[in-house]
Amino acid sequence: MRMNLGSKTICTFLIQGLWKGKKKTIKNAAGYFKIAADLGEVESMFFYDNMVYGGEGVPVNYDEASKYYKMAAKKGNPDAMYSYGNLLFKGEGVKHNKKEESRYYKMAADNDQLWNDSY
Repeated sequence: MRMNLGSKTICTFLIQGLWKGKKKTIKNAAGYFKIAADLGEVESMFFYDNMVYGGEGVPVNYDEASKYYKMAAKKGNPDAMYSYGNLLFKGEGVKHNKKEESRYYKMAADNDQLWNDSY
C-alpha cells in the first residue's frame, strides 16, 4: 500500500486515531506509522517505536524500537532522546553504554524533556 504524505502532521494525526481503536486497527496503525517513519516523519518514528517497544499491534522488538528511537532522537525529538537513553541504560535492543546513555539524557534535558512516564 502506498501512502501520499502531502501533510505529514495530518497523516500522523489520522494514524493516532487508528492507534486508539480496536485490535485490528491498532495493528494497521503500527504499519502506517512505520511507513511514515521510513519516509522521515519524526513523530511517526516516535509513535512506531513506542508501539514496537510495548508490543501494541506488533510483537515486542527491542532492536527495532532502539533503531527508531535513535532515528527520532537524531532528528530532534526530545521524547525519543530520553527513551533511547533508557534503552541504553537497560541494554534493551542496544548494548548498555553509560557514556551514551548520559549523552542522550543530557540531550533530552537540553530540549526540555526532563522526564517521561512511559517507562
